[in-house]
Amino acid sequence: MTHTITLEVIPCPEDIRVIEQGLLNYNLQFAPPDGYQPPTIFLRDADQTLVGGLPGETYWGWLHISIL
Repeated sequence: MTHTITLEVIPCPEDIRVIEQGLLNYNLQFAPPDGYQPPTIFLRDADQTLVGGLPGETYWGWLHISIL
């Protein structure tokens, strides 16, 4: 069997979904459901204009901050 490693700057969303689902299915054999939530904190000024934020993910009691 031959494998190829590729670097894709704009990956196909379906390919990402296949990878994520495969990892989830594998991990569920050994760990409880992760309780995934995608919370985002927004900072708005007095006029409610968005001036900042913190997108992240929570799972297994952990917070992962995607970008600040």
